[in-house]
Amino acid sequence: MFGFEDNRFQQTIEFCEGAFSRLLPIVVLPVATWILIWEVRKKRRTTRATTSVKNQDRTTKLVITMTVSFLVATTPNGILCITTLLTIDSYGIQLINDQFSYMFGSLYFINGSIHCLICVLMSSQYRDTVRQLFGIGDLKITEFITKKLKYKASSISAVE
Repeated sequence: MFGFEDNRFQQTIEFCEGAFSRLLPIVVLPVATWILIWEVRKKRRTTRATTSVKNQDRTTKLVITMTVSFLVATTPNGILCITTLLTIDSYGIQLINDQFSYMFGSLYFINGSIHCLICVLMSSQYRDTVRQLFGIGDLKITEFITKKLKYKASSISAVE
């Protein structure tokens, strides 16, 4: 029922998926980041008086940090995709690739989990938005979390 042609079709689909969803972002994102940083620096030269250099440096650091964290999370899976396609006939290497795929898949989870924390730590605009969203006001985020934890602890002890 499923012959050689079906296997070739599946390999073509896997190749296209790997090329467009895993390998292309690894190439395009650094190029787009470089262009963005170049444009920010070019704008900095023309509008030096209206914005502070320190804020633009923070923006550049944030963009670079996010790019590096994305690349650390996606590059291993891109490499695994290539090795999987090149070693399609080797069952042992496929098993090893599957194990590494599970391990490197956790990098996606970790990257997504710390993404918002990186933004809160590096961007004052992001912090202000979080404060407004949760109605924190002028409190620092760490003070807010500490107060919430103390409140929860006192309400739990009152119930007991």
